[in-house]
Amino acid sequence: MMDVQSRPGKAMGGYCTGIYAAKSPFIFANFNGTAHDVKVITHEAGHAFAFYVNRDRVPLDAMLPSLEGCEVFQDGLEKVAFWRERGIRMGAPVWNNENALGTPAKKNPTDGLTDYGVKVVKEMQRLGIAVDVSHLNEAGFYDLFSKTNMPPMASHSCCRKLCDHFRNLSDSQLRRLISLNSFVGVNFYPAFLHPSGKATLDHVIDHIAYICDLGGENIAAAQHPGTHGRADDTGDQHLGKDPQALEHAGFVGGGMGT
Repeated sequence: MMDVQSRPGKAMGGYCTGIYAAKSPFIFANFNGTAHDVKVITHEAGHAFAFYVNRDRVPLDAMLPSLEGCEVFQDGLEKVAFWRERGIRMGAPVWNNENALGTPAKKNPTDGLTDYGVKVVKEMQRLGIAVDVSHLNEAGFYDLFSKTNMPPMASHSCCRKLCDHFRNLSDSQLRRLISLNSFVGVNFYPAFLHPSGKATLDHVIDHIAYICDLGGENIAAAQHPGTHGRADDTGDQHLGKDPQALEHAGFVGGGMGT
C-alpha cells in the first residue's frame, strides 16, 4: 500500500510487515515525490524479500512482537497496556523520527527522553515490555539508566568503534549493557558494519567478536539476517546460508545466537 500524493507536512517513511496466514509480505510507504521515496521502497523491499524467502519459518517478530517507534503510546499511558494485551513484548521509544517520547540518534545525541517518554518507559517496564535502544540517541540511552527502573536492550545495533555511524553504540554504551547482562543484536545493514558501506559476513563476525572482547560473550547475538540489507554484494555470504559461520569463527555455545 503506497500513499503517493504529496501534501504539506506529510511524514515520509514506510514499513514492512508480514501477513503470516497468507505467507506474504506487506509494505506501507508514504511518498512525497523525492529521491527519498526510492530509498524507502528499496529498503522495505529488502525486508519483504527476507520475509518471502523465510515464509515457511516461524519469524522472530511472531515470537516476540515489537514496535519500532512507540507513537501508538502517544495518546495516553493506557495504550501501553492496550498493546501489551495484544501481544507486544518489545518496543523502541523512537525510530528515525522525533516523537512525544524522545529523540532518535539520527537527529542529535543530546535531547533525551521527554518527561512523558520516561512515564511511558516505566509503564512498559511495569508491564513486561522490553525497551529497545537501537534508534534512541545517547542522551535518551543514559536517561533509561538514570530515570527508569530496568535495563534496556539493543535489538539491532553495531559497534561505533568499528564503524563510526550515529546508529551504532559506543564502547561506554556497550559496557553499560554488558554490565547488566542485557542483550545486543548485531545489525546486518552494511552501512552500520563498515565505513565503506559494503560488508561481508566477516564484518558481522568482527562486531560480534568486539562485543565479546568487551565482556559481552553472553549477551551478543546476530540479528536481522537479510532484513536490513544483504551482507555482501553477491548475497553469497550470510548466516542464513551458512548456519555454522559463527562456529567456524570460534563462537560455540554460550550466549551466541542467530
